[in-house]
Amino acid sequence: MSVLSDVRSRVSGLARTEKERYSGGEERPLPFTVYQGQEGPAELEEEVRGQGARKAVGELITCPFCIDMWVATGLMAGFIYLPRTTRLVIDTLAVLAGADLLQFGYSWLQEQEQS
Repeated sequence: MSVLSDVRSRVSGLARTEKERYSGGEERPLPFTVYQGQEGPAELEEEVRGQGARKAVGELITCPFCIDMWVATGLMAGFIYLPRTTRLVIDTLAVLAGADLLQFGYSWLQEQEQS
């Protein structure tokens, strides 16, 4: 597998991981946040609660840019210590991201046909 292919797989896997946390259209209560409602189609709006460490963790897990950095760091550590397992996880997430892309394309085509 080429380096470019590895990077492409890692990026799409990371995108899928981020999407799992920040979408779904349903309340996912976390001990660090308060559910505020829907922010957009299949996206949640949450507010951080607490003080000190609880608030800091809440800020980290509700910020898509912050959580992406932690997940990417974890995946890179996984490639060092458990490369085969990490590759399996990344490949699975990449396939799911591809399936999402196809589903969005299909939905878009249906909307274009109906209008």
